[in-house]
Amino acid sequence: MSIVFDKSPVNEVIFGIQFSGPIFSVTDMIELFNIYKNDYTDITEHSPLPAIIESVTNQPTQQILNSFCSRKHIIHKNKDKLIQIQPDKIFFNWRKEKDHNEYPHFDKIFEIFTHIIKTIHKRLKNELYDKINQYEMTYIDHIIIKDFSLTNYKPGTIFKLIKDEIEFKDIDFNFSIPYQKIGGVLNSSLKSAVKSDDKEKLFVFENTCRGYEPSLEMNEWFNSAHDILINNFLNIITKQAKKVWCYREE
Repeated sequence: MSIVFDKSPVNEVIFGIQFSGPIFSVTDMIELFNIYKNDYTDITEHSPLPAIIESVTNQPTQQILNSFCSRKHIIHKNKDKLIQIQPDKIFFNWRKEKDHNEYPHFDKIFEIFTHIIKTIHKRLKNELYDKINQYEMTYIDHIIIKDFSLTNYKPGTIFKLIKDEIEFKDIDFNFSIPYQKIGGVLNSSLKSAVKSDDKEKLFVFENTCRGYEPSLEMNEWFNSAHDILINNFLNIITKQAKKVWCYREE
């Protein structure tokens, strides 16, 4: 069975791999840009992200790289795709750039991500798969409140976790659920926000699976994480939300 939202609120999808230590040099990062430069035409520098280790039972820990380094953003010419690489991490982002740029669904984005990883494995680092210590997958939804005939923040209209009648000035709500299957956790956050261009009110709902299970191949882990993310989303949204986003099963 396939889950379809004809009017999906998905604004960004991120796949990520973290390694047990630095494996990419600056030369490697520039080489990756050169491999894809016909389509990924821009490169920018950003501060590195800390290494995060999630587990089923323990609190997450963070590790900071000791040496000076940066995170490169290798940006597609259409601005809807992004490769992020730093010495101990690599990410692939799909993002909604324009109204007609519809979410292409998990399989198509994951296929691009795996192709990038295979290219890196072949061209840059043979030991790539041996040093993985964390996988990560994130959905970021932008939920426009006027789509629900709302003028203020009433998250209970959209999410079953909060009473429908409560209206908030603003909201910042988080929860985590452990999942043994992926050797990690599901982290969810709901925040109120305003669009920068037209000042329209919205909710930003972020769902992230992060973990590592040695018995799972990479594709198995991400497929399991995808199932967890989708099931969690379906379990907490209201019937009205499903109707607004034109939910159906194929």
